[in-house]
Amino acid sequence: MKVGELVELSAYGRNLKWLEHSFNEQTCSRHAVVLYYYEATENIRIAFHRLDSGKTLIRTLPRKAFRKAKVV
Repeated sequence: MKVGELVELSAYGRNLKWLEHSFNEQTCSRHAVVLYYYEATENIRIAFHRLDSGKTLIRTLPRKAFRKAKVV
């Protein structure tokens, strides 16, 4: 993953229990932007846009929780 790439949650990421409280289809956009990639731990710092409040939700999650977004 590179900084600035558009990503979306993978099946693994959608099934994370602790992420359910801060992310769902009604409150957050489906896609996120990569802010930083930690090579040593393979974690990714991402930013989701909150649809309900207009704020940015920033999280650091494992690489397997994301896949590259398909842009149509």
